[in-house]
Amino acid sequence: MEQKKRNNLIDALKCLACLAVILLHFPTNEYGDRFVYFQTAIGRCGVPLFFMASGYFFGLKRDEAKSGRYLKNALRMAIYYIVFEVALFMLNALVQVIMGNEPVFSAIDISKRSILEFLIVNEPLYASHLWYILAYMYCLLIYAVIVRYKVAGKIVAVLTPVLLIGYHVLGRYSVIFFDQKLDHTIVRNFLFAAIPMFTVGYYLDKIKAPSKTKGGMIVLIILSFLCLHFESMSFFRSRAIDNGRNNYIFNFIAAFLIIKYITTCGKNVSEDNPLAVIGRKYSLYIYVFQYVASRMLNVIVHYTKDTSLGRHFSNIYSFSKPLMIFGFALIMAVAAYNVEKLITSAIGKLKNNKKA
Repeated sequence: MEQKKRNNLIDALKCLACLAVILLHFPTNEYGDRFVYFQTAIGRCGVPLFFMASGYFFGLKRDEAKSGRYLKNALRMAIYYIVFEVALFMLNALVQVIMGNEPVFSAIDISKRSILEFLIVNEPLYASHLWYILAYMYCLLIYAVIVRYKVAGKIVAVLTPVLLIGYHVLGRYSVIFFDQKLDHTIVRNFLFAAIPMFTVGYYLDKIKAPSKTKGGMIVLIILSFLCLHFESMSFFRSRAIDNGRNNYIFNFIAAFLIIKYITTCGKNVSEDNPLAVIGRKYSLYIYVFQYVASRMLNVIVHYTKDTSLGRHFSNIYSFSKPLMIFGFALIMAVAAYNVEKLITSAIGKLKNNKKA
């Protein structure tokens, strides 16, 4: 079977999705509360883009899909989760020591409730943002079953709109529908987030574009972001109805329109395009190390605040926080990626020596 050429624009999009997630977690507040809401609203497009992009790449080989491929990647995610939890704990402890504080070992919650949340709704034991890796792992395990039974794939496809509706009704809009703020973990998990968004990407080529022209798609993308702004400002004005967590409706719509446009516009970039390289090789690491990057930048600000250069650096950091955290996390990501390559290469050589 002829292999489809990889769409490097999707990799470039993953790079921008990383920046979006950092914009969500670390918005600059130098321009007022309204702009903070706008930044976080844009940032919430990141996770839907990640899940749909992953589904899209798996969907390219849908006709030759085998369970082993999904199980192998699920195992990879499990290893990543364990390694990242340990690494983040150690790095954060190091930052605490540098700041002159005692490392807080009690931050790891191994209570019965935490373990149940870990198993059921993918809530990590330490670094909460690693829920994405756990949810993705569960999604891959479920797809390992789906690809073996066609009826299972049809059931998931039918349930996808229901799960997406549930994601918003039980999430951001829970106060409107239930008059109470439901816990964000109810929908921030494999069932309501990973599986339906991954499924949309998986069957993206079978979903009709809402416009047949490139210009029409661009107009729809612009309108979706405009509606996202209106939606977020509505919650900004009425804080009492804002759950405060989880995505807006137009986050998913905007993300879908962007990835649909990229996969149908007929354009591509070279595989060595800087954004594509970052998205393909380093996006997961950037996502993982964003909080450590933020804390390390805070350490720099703390120890240089009494110098003119330090105050200048602090001012620049305040206004460009998301970009600086992205840059610092990228440096850490490149280092981590190369360490992983060295380790996997060494393991490969050991296996070859045993066979010999």
